[in-house]
Amino acid sequence: MIKPERDKDDIQEEIKSLEKGIKELQDELEQKKGLTQGQKLATFLHQKTCRWNHVDGCSWDYTSWNNPDSTRLKYLRKAEQMLIEDDFVTIKRILKNI
Repeated sequence: MIKPERDKDDIQEEIKSLEKGIKELQDELEQKKGLTQGQKLATFLHQKTCRWNHVDGCSWDYTSWNNPDSTRLKYLRKAEQMLIEDDFVTIKRILKNI
């Protein structure tokens, strides 16, 4: 199958789109690097256990760790209680199997 030839503008537009995606991923990675063990575990707990509708039932995706709401703080309290009992790696390994 012959690939249709793209013009210069299409290629430049695709490059800009890909660069934007890379920037977003880099920003997300930097944000995750700065999270505490409790925040990382709280995020994981939320991903594994939240059964609310994430359009209008759960506020998780509308907030961040820079400005946490009651939902994030609730999961953070649970995570911190778990971390008193055991380390992050062990807890996460156990939860992955649930």
